[in-house]
Amino acid sequence: MPKQYINPEGYYHTENYSHAVKVGNTIYIAGVVGVDDKGRTFGDGSIVTQVDKAYENLKLVLTAAGATMEDLVSTRVYLTRARDIRCVQRDAYEAYEKA
Repeated sequence: MPKQYINPEGYYHTENYSHAVKVGNTIYIAGVVGVDDKGRTFGDGSIVTQVDKAYENLKLVLTAAGATMEDLVSTRVYLTRARDIRCVQRDAYEAYEKA
């Protein structure tokens, strides 16, 4: 089955990494982070700003793959500070509500 490697315009890309791979009707997405198109931490570096940018980048990847937030089945978030979980939960809820 053919694979389509997805690296959307407007999201940082390196040579040996694809943000998503589409095989048939399934899209595998990995490593979506809150960086700008040059790979720099976005905005002031706060968790709120980074999470907002990460969801914006996720939407770029999904759109490039022909999908939307409504098509997501599962997501996983890794944090370096447990106290940031409330912010991430709030932003995740808002991201899905805006979808």
